Amino acid sequence: MPTCAHVLAKTLKAGGVTTLFGLPGGEILTFVEAAKRVGIDFLLTRHEATASLMA
Repeated sequence: MPTCAHVLAKTLKAGGVTTLFGLPGGEILTFVEAAKRVGIDFLLTRHEATASLMA
């Protein structure tokens, strides 16, 4: 059975998302891994403001 993280990642991929930006914490590591599995890249930043500017 797919997890919520996997369903969200597949939905984002279907919507054309190719890259995520941010600071992964323990809360979202499952989602980051699911996104990676469906082909969405994750770019690590040092600050949330940097991630928003990159996006």
